[in-house]
Amino acid sequence: MRSVGTPTIVLRVPTPQSQVTEAQKAQGDTAMNQAYNLIERELVKAGFTVRDRGLLEAVLRSNQDLDYRLIQEKVNAQLILEIVSISERSYNTDQYSRVKDKVTGRLESGAFPLSGWQFECKVVLVDSGEIGGIYTIHIAPRQNYFLVSGDNFRNASPQGMQERQYRGYGLELQDTIEPFVRELIFELKPWIRGASPSPDR
Repeated sequence: MRSVGTPTIVLRVPTPQSQVTEAQKAQGDTAMNQAYNLIERELVKAGFTVRDRGLLEAVLRSNQDLDYRLIQEKVNAQLILEIVSISERSYNTDQYSRVKDKVTGRLESGAFPLSGWQFECKVVLVDSGEIGGIYTIHIAPRQNYFLVSGDNFRNASPQGMQERQYRGYGLELQDTIEPFVRELIFELKPWIRGASPSPDR
């Protein structure tokens, strides 16, 4: 990574599970394709040269064995970013900090609902077929505020203004792509660790 100014990379995505219905598959494919497109766009913005993942899939379909020499020849990529899974995950917590006085505490019962996403991926060095890294990256909501009064709590702004209803905090998948790629680049380039890592991790 250090020796190559603009590394070439190609995305490898998981195949849909066979037990899902056609409707679920179509809906899931649309959402995931949007996510994969956004990942590729963020990689380009980070200085990578991104190869066509459709070409990689065609090469893999034409050859039962994973032939890295053939991938290098046909796709001309130095790295494969293999997305193993992208899944929604709960990050519920019973901890809080009161807005008005910053006093911290724990709820006697229940938890604040926080939902985010977990990315599992690995990076393969194409010329050798070696796995360069296996990563699990969590992207959870941040800068969350709650008003606590007795057993009741509500979403709130940083200024403490109460919203009408309590619903917790969550993230849409498309909003997690930029912090995911930022965290991945931070892991792939350890020499930049003097910089601050992603606050979403």
